[in-house]
Order: sequence, then C-alpha cells, then structure tokens
Amino acid sequence: MDYDDPMEEKETKELFVPKNESEARSIESFLASEGVECAVVPFQDTAYPGITDRNRPWGSIRVPAQDLDRAKALLEAYQASEPENVEEVFDKALPPPEPAPKRRELSTSFYSALFGGFLVGAIIMYFVMDSVPPRPPNGWFEKDRNHDGKIDERTFFRKGTIEKAEIDTNQDGKTDDWHSYDEGGFHVREERDLNNDGSVDYWASKKQGQWIVKRDMNFDGKADAWEYIDGKNLLIKGEYDLNNDGKPDEWSFAKNGQVVERRWSMDLSGKVDKKAYYQQGIKTTEEFDLDHDGVFELKKKYNRFEQEIPAN
Repeated sequence: MDYDDPMEEKETKELFVPKNESEARSIESFLASEGVECAVVPFQDTAYPGITDRNRPWGSIRVPAQDLDRAKALLEAYQASEPENVEEVFDKALPPPEPAPKRRELSTSFYSALFGGFLVGAIIMYFVMDSVPPRPPNGWFEKDRNHDGKIDERTFFRKGTIEKAEIDTNQDGKTDDWHSYDEGGFHVREERDLNNDGSVDYWASKKQGQWIVKRDMNFDGKADAWEYIDGKNLLIKGEYDLNNDGKPDEWSFAKNGQVVERRWSMDLSGKVDKKAYYQQGIKTTEEFDLDHDGVFELKKKYNRFEQEIPAN
C-alpha cells in the first residue's frame, strides 16, 4: 500500500497581502470554494511578536502561477462588495482644483490649499510605504499555543515560505505531530503519534489534490487501514486489514464523503463474498456469495430503521 512521494516543486505567485488573519482565512476559504488552491504565509507570528510587527503586513496569500490570472479575477469579484479602498477615500477627500492664482495675488487660501495637498500626499505615502512587503522570515519560529509558558509548536521558514512544522498536541513536552510543505508553501505530508508511545502510527501524503492516509489502528507498527481523501477532506475510498496480514479484507466506497457501498471478504481470503449498499448512511441492501463462486445468490433488503424486510 505504498504511495509515491508527492513533494513536487510548484511555482507560486503572490496574489494578495491581507491586513490580518481573519481577512486571509476568509479569502482562503473563498478561493477553496472556487477550486483554487492557495497558501497563506503569515509574517507576523514570530518568536518576538510586537518588536517588528508595527509596519509589516500580517502575511501573504500565494497561488500556483498557472492559477494567478483566474485567482485575481475571482478576488476582484469577491472584493466588489467590500468598502472602498484607501486610495479612493483620499481621492474623494481632495478639494476640487482651483483656478491658478495670479502671481501678484498669493492669498492665504493658496497657502492653505498647498499645505493641505502636502498633508494628503504625506498620508497617502505613509500607506504606500506601509504596504511594502518586509523581508521574508527565515529559520525556526516557536509558539506557546495554550499559553502555559511552554513551547508546543515550532515552524520552520526558508526564504519566507513555510517548510515544516512540529507540534505537541497534548502538551506533554514531546512532539507528536509533524507537517511538511512543498516549495510553494502547500501542505503535502503529515505524520502523527496517535497513542503517544514515540512511534508514528498515522501517515498522510498529498498527490494531485488527493490525500492518501495510512493508519496503524492496533499500534503494532504496521499500517492496517488505508483511506483516500479528496481536496475537501471528504472520504473517497477506504481499505481495512481485519486479520493483520497486510492485505485489506474490507472496503468502503463513498460519494461526497458519505459511504454508499461496503464489501467484505468474510473468510479473509481477499475475495469479496459480502456486499452492503447505503443511502444517506442507512443500509438498504445486502448481498452474499455463500459458496464463493462469484455469484451473490442471497439478497436481503432493509427498511429505513435497518430492519430486514421479509422476502415475499
């Protein structure tokens, strides 16, 4: 049940510089709903917050280079209902142009208008300079997620792009969740220690927009469950080893994350001899191959309470 290493290079382009995490996550959610993959790269969450954060943006939203034009168009439509931008505000605030005064009649109003123009220009320049991206972060950055005074998350950046993360999910002082990202900052691999024994028993890898997950359900050091998850984190298919021989004996098939069919090898030979079908999570039909000849001669039907309906 091995799978290929998905650590593939992706060229990404910056789409937008969000003001804060709320705006970044809102745009990320919108792009995901439109089928555009993106990476949110935070700049503010450093090991020394507050020292360099005043004049730097919260972070950056990046998309695959080939999706940049489409993402820009979607973002413009998304922002159409948003409040007008700073430049528009200041443009509206500028006084209408006055007739050029005569050289010998420089009145007080002229100097007031001149001063006002300098003031508005200075304000606009402040916002322009404030929007210049800072130098990207590099190296390890640590975080105390539960504010108990102990570090429980470490994130590594290279040239401003997240590369890996290590998390202590149960705050016992030991890392039990590892994440890896490709060169574009997209999440592509995760490993977990589910029972906190120091050994990895959960492996997830992303390839072509699909996650392949392996689990060691009985913690014997061997994978006995394989699941395939789509880009929306919905189950596509599952395979399960019931007798720990390294081969699946149960299969699940899903649509929109909901199981619609299950199959079993009841004699653990690897050959399917039982099937069940489901609608909206409720079992409706079962089929059995009693003599293992490939023909399912026995069928049972069930009502909405999963009670067997007697055959006529």
